[in-house]
Amino acid sequence: MEKYIRLKEYSDDELIFLVYEDNQNWQKEAVDYAQDLLFERGITVEFAQFRIKQIRKEIKLLEESELEQRNQESFDVIDLIFMTLFWYRYIFDDWYLNRDGYAKKRKQRLFAIGAGIFLTSILILYVDLTHDKKEQQKMQEIIQKDRTDRIEMSKIDWSGLYIFLDTTIGQTDKLIWELEVKKINMEHLAVLKLIDNKQNLRINCVGLVKNDGFEFFPDSTYLLFNGETISYYDRLFSFVRIDNVIYTDWGKMRPFYHLKFNDSGLFKKVSVSNLHN
Repeated sequence: MEKYIRLKEYSDDELIFLVYEDNQNWQKEAVDYAQDLLFERGITVEFAQFRIKQIRKEIKLLEESELEQRNQESFDVIDLIFMTLFWYRYIFDDWYLNRDGYAKKRKQRLFAIGAGIFLTSILILYVDLTHDKKEQQKMQEIIQKDRTDRIEMSKIDWSGLYIFLDTTIGQTDKLIWELEVKKINMEHLAVLKLIDNKQNLRINCVGLVKNDGFEFFPDSTYLLFNGETISYYDRLFSFVRIDNVIYTDWGKMRPFYHLKFNDSGLFKKVSVSNLHN
């Protein structure tokens, strides 16, 4: 029995509980040894049975006291605030509270989660309504700007006949540019005629107002005299009016006719005569 020598340190109640209540969890030698120790201490079977009843009552009273204590136990304020703010972390956890008798904690948890869901819903609704209101305000601003732009656009009119004559020094062959612009329903349409030794090239263009300038784009694909191709996405050139004088800002098309004059640098911006405006 040397391996059960520590049983000598057990109190009378502990030995009684071991022998008469908890004997299934102990080896038979240990139970017999504990029974011998009770006999040595003068504890009879009758007293042991009486004491067992008292121990059961004490255990029941302790359990009831613990359950009552659990029933009244509550979360502190910090825990409740944290639980309300981060309710999604607790919604699938802590379901053991009701099972283990923490009735008050269970109610507080449900209330905190419910309050968190309610506050989150209010916040989402507020953000959604605010977003819709901002979107409406933004849309109104866009509509107002569009209306203002249309009014301003209606005042801009580049209609007229424009003639440009290439006057490159040392060049005998001249390419005549004739541009007729019409404004129809707030849109500018233009026809560019290139005349070269009695050969004519007619290019239909769309005129777009941009800032203080006026840009020209072909409405389709055209082949120029020099073999170069222009298409609808090519900006041909732009007009800029400075002090009532129209200047040309060249894009895909250039005023030079012969390639040997392309790098002469004589013309960067060429003045254009507005014959009919």
